Amino acid sequence: MRKCFYVFIIYIFSFTPLWSAEDPYQAIGFWKTMDSKEAFTTSVIAVYQYDGALYGRVIVGYNEKNGKLEETWKNPVKRIEKLSSKPLLLEVDLFWGHTLEENTWKGGRIVDPRTGYSFSSDIWIENGMLVLRGKFGPFGVRQLFYKADLSDMPPYLDFPDLNTFIPLPIPK
Repeated sequence: MRKCFYVFIIYIFSFTPLWSAEDPYQAIGFWKTMDSKEAFTTSVIAVYQYDGALYGRVIVGYNEKNGKLEETWKNPVKRIEKLSSKPLLLEVDLFWGHTLEENTWKGGRIVDPRTGYSFSSDIWIENGMLVLRGKFGPFGVRQLFYKADLSDMPPYLDFPDLNTFIPLPIPK
């Protein structure tokens, strides 16, 4: 009986990863949101690290109804009208200040550009997707982001260099 137990333990460790958590640094890079019905890209965001904290900024915006290009970080157009300073959407970080705790980026904030409200949030990688969870007390909403590639960008633009990004928080 004891021999069967040891064989079982060896079998489990041979075919099961010792940990299932994904590398949290995979969050750094370019991600996209997609229309769930029509499967077209609605935005591309740059997620970057600065002084140990994680930040995210939209760099390309597409029309959410038809997927047509509306703006890029080189030519920002839309403003966050619900904020008194009315900053350009593609010139400020929509999430900021997340620090790494184990395998999750925690303690940051996210702003909803439609309402102007900001919420505490956490970020992690799950099944190859970036998961951002905005929290309001015990409640929360998850937003999934998919890895972006050059086909998600306008044909005349490459991805910007993440090392050149400097945090631009939402002005009050």
